[in-house]
This record gives sequence, C-alpha cells and structure tokens, in this order.
Amino acid sequence: MSESSLKRLPIGMSDWDDFLSEDYFFVDKTEILFRLVDKRKVFIARPRRMGKTTLCIMLETLFTSGASYFEGTPLYDKLPKNIGPYPVISISFIDVVGEDQASFEQSLIGAMVAAYDTAGFPEVADFESASNGSLDRFLKKLVPLSARHHLVFLIDEWDHLLSSNLDDKVKFQEAHSVLKQFYAWLRRLRHVRFILVTGIMRYRYLSLFTGQDIRDVSMDPTFAPLLGYTHEELVTCFAPYITEAAKRRGESPEELIAGLKAYYDGFCFDKEAKIKLFSPWDINQFFEPVSSSSSTDGVPEFEPYWITSSNAAEALRAFLRRRQVELKEILALKHQDVIVSAAEMSNPVDSNVVKLHPLMVETGFLTIKERITQGLYRCGLPNLSVEQEFDSVLSEYLMITIGQEQANVLTAALSKYFKQGDIKQACVTINELLCSLRYDTFQHAHEAWYRTLLTIWLRAAADNANDVREETGNYQGRSDIELNIGNRAYVFELKLIHNNSEQDNKRSYRSKYHLLETATKQILSKGYAVNSYTAGLPVTGVVLVISNKRRRIVAWRKLEATSDSCGRVSNVKHFTKDEASSTAA
Repeated sequence: MSESSLKRLPIGMSDWDDFLSEDYFFVDKTEILFRLVDKRKVFIARPRRMGKTTLCIMLETLFTSGASYFEGTPLYDKLPKNIGPYPVISISFIDVVGEDQASFEQSLIGAMVAAYDTAGFPEVADFESASNGSLDRFLKKLVPLSARHHLVFLIDEWDHLLSSNLDDKVKFQEAHSVLKQFYAWLRRLRHVRFILVTGIMRYRYLSLFTGQDIRDVSMDPTFAPLLGYTHEELVTCFAPYITEAAKRRGESPEELIAGLKAYYDGFCFDKEAKIKLFSPWDINQFFEPVSSSSSTDGVPEFEPYWITSSNAAEALRAFLRRRQVELKEILALKHQDVIVSAAEMSNPVDSNVVKLHPLMVETGFLTIKERITQGLYRCGLPNLSVEQEFDSVLSEYLMITIGQEQANVLTAALSKYFKQGDIKQACVTINELLCSLRYDTFQHAHEAWYRTLLTIWLRAAADNANDVREETGNYQGRSDIELNIGNRAYVFELKLIHNNSEQDNKRSYRSKYHLLETATKQILSKGYAVNSYTAGLPVTGVVLVISNKRRRIVAWRKLEATSDSCGRVSNVKHFTKDEASSTAA
C-alpha cells in the first residue's frame, strides 16, 4: 500500500455517515460490539479519550439506521439484522454545565430536549416550558412518552459533573443531587431497548449502581479489548502505517514498534490482567502525518497525545488540591508499583472518601500490571507518555509544597546558572530547593527519588519541559537525566551515599570522591552523550554525589570535551548572612 492510499484516521470524528462515506480507517471490533448490545443495560468505565464517544456515535447509527446501513463493511455479517431502527436518546454530560443546582438542572433539561428532538420527539420542548425549570416535573412528563416506545439511551461521560468538581464540595453535592434524580428516573423506565452508560468514576448514592439491572462490564475480559488497540491489532492493522512512519523517521519498523510500546502501550482493563492496550487516541494521532489527509513529508513524533487531552491530569490536580496528600506518598508512585484491590477499583465510592490510588487507576495514571490474587492487583504507571505528564503534576504539587514564590525564584536561578555553565552555583541552588522540603519527605529516599526531584526542578528551569529527559538510552546504556538549555546539552549521572550506618558515615568523605570517579568513568565509557537529542550541541557531563544523611549534593564534577573541574558543596544556611565555608561529608 502506497502512502497516498493510507486511509484517513478517525480523529475528532463526530458523524458515522462521514466515517463510512469518506472511507476512514478503523479496527474491526464487531464481534465484541455484538456481545455488548445483547446485554441490554451496560456500564463501562474508561479514562477519557479511550474511544467511549466514538463507541456511542457508532451505536447511535446502528440503532437508528439498522444493520442494513452497514452492508458492505466488516460489521454487517456479524450484526443481528433486527437491531433497528429505534429512537436513540444520546446525551453527553460534557455538555451539561452550571454554577449551581438550578443551572445544572436547566442545562440537563436543555440537553434532553435536544436529544429527544433529534430522536423524533419535538413535543418535548413543550414539556420544558411547562416544567418551569424543575427537573423533577420535566422527567415525570417524559415517562408516558418513553413508555410508548422502545428507546435506546446512550449516556456518555455520566460522571463529568462530579469528577470535574472534586475540589469544590458545594458544587459536587449540587451536581450529585441532580444526577441522583436523573439516574433514578432512567433506571425506572420500562420497555427500554438498550442503555449504555460510560464514564470515568463510579460514585455511590446515585441510583445508577443500585440493584443489578445495569451491568458493569468495565473489567470483563470479554469487553476489555473493545476500547483500545491490542499489540496484535497494532502490528497487523497498522502495518502499512508503521512501514511508512518508520521510513520517514529513518528507523526500522521494529524500532518504531518498540517506541510505540514504550510510549503508548500498557493500559489494562481486564480483571485477569492479560489484555494490554494502546490508547487509540495516541496511535491515531501518531500516525496522522502519514495518512492520506496529511502532507507527503510529515514525520510522526512521540508526543503525549492522549494524556494531555484526556483531562486526567486535571482530575488528579483537583484531588490533590482538596486532599493534600503527603509529597512522599505521591513521589513514591514514580518509582514503585502499588497494590490496589478489585473492590477499590470497581466499587462505587462516596465523594468524601475518594482515595488516591483508585482515582489514578480510573483516570488512567495507574493501570493493572499484574493480578496477584483474585482480589488484588499490582498497579503502576503504564508508559512513558503518562509518566511524563505525571512528572508535570508532581512538579506543580512540589512547587506548592515549597512555596510557589520561592520555587519560582530558585528555578529561575537554576536556569541562569546552567545557561552560564556554572555548575557550583547550580548545585547550591539545588541544595536550597532540597532544604525547602519537610524532613519526613526524605524517609526511605533513594537515588531514583532524588533523580525525580532534580528532573522536576530542571523542567521548571528549562525553556521547554521536553528539553529534560529522564533515563535516556543509547547503544551502550542510559543516562540518569539529560538537559538541553541555552546552546548546550547536559548529561547527568547521580550517585548516592546512603549513610545507612555509622560505618557509612565514617567512610562518606572517601566515598564521595570514589563515587565521583566511578560516575565519571560511567559517563565516558557508556557514551551517554551519543544520542539524537544531543546531536550538534556541545555536551557537558555533570556528576552529582548526594548524601542521604545531609540530604543534599556534597560533591560535583563537570566534564567537557577539553577540560574537567570538580568541587565540594558547602552547607546551605538560611538563618545567617555569613558565607558558609565548611565542607560537610
């Protein structure tokens, strides 16, 4: 298949007619879809931008037009021929907004009037005026009409009013009251042909999860692959896209697939923890430059497409603003997996007891890595793309912990010193940042923990956050941190003096010089500066030795092509203007 014949990818598609008539590319999930519509009343929880809206669009066309509409497509042979037509009431709670309960109700009434009108019931507009803005009166007027027809309800992002107000208790409770009323009405309707409800979180006391008539299939292995691409689907269905993208990027298809796996793979919504998925938004956006809708010379780039458009970070930020989680707890998630129970992931929660780990699972920041027992899962960050956005959340939370004004001053100084090549003053500034943290933040600190802190501060200091990279690999190894700033590149190697015992403390003076030498040899022997990010730039190697007891950098070395220099770092003193002259081990 030539590049000119690569089909357009379904990005921002809002109409299934356009999808079919303009011959968009899609991965056939027909068999799973057939099983879904056979369930009658279904709930699916997925992070945003995982394909829930596209699924609703497809189902709306299927039920309103019938299976014959899809004749000639892979869908047709597998779908029941009596599936439509039915009136479809399609509502997205993304469009329901307001500042208080009255405006929430009015916005929802407006959305329902529009949905019923589209489904062929224009008389519902009269119900709105007769209800005088009361959602209760409006819903009661809909009951007789709904009883006369076999309606299909497609409710997208059912919990948006709640998940977007986690940091505002009053608005959350007002939205909660509105939604409780709506979902109680929806569950009581009779003669409904099909209900699909999609969203992110499951909230208690909302009527939706009362009883057993609406089935939650979010972690059912049968439906796990419905939203997302498996590895097999990627390498087979996207094969021509992979070939063209690899050619334009100057790498082999195998290298490209490895990059896609590192950046975008790893999502799991399977209670058996067997099915791993790529985000469809990531994959479609990545390959868009090589599709027929783009120029013939576009080059696909590894960017955080899904995570930056999914609003997952904002939900986590809202939670942190309200809950004030200890910094050490959220920092730990960068370096270690956590154990989350099946009940925590799937049971509806009260807004007042939403916990960090289940929230991160629901929003896509954490995903299932392994099933430990039937009821326990090991969860972690799914891929590099999510990890980078998590760093952004960490950075903001860390700056709040330190104090935004002080953090801004210190990171601005850090930027200045690295642009000047002044490693000694940069180290002093980093130590000031470390001294701004609470003592208990350092409990169980390890080298990767310090690396994360430094990465966060360097991203705040850099002109572009993407100019800072953690654990960049090349043909011999991987560096701890790399920074492009000004007109040069820096390659960092960190070493930690653990100071776990008194004997360690006695050896620490000697250890820091030994570690300086060890890290220097590591940078030189592994050729860390040899990669695409540093090509064409003068490169400076930087070794930083950190004492866990002192909780700061105690020695540094600067390596350049023609020379090197090193030094020790004095204590940072916040309570005196005297220049510190002592050197602590």
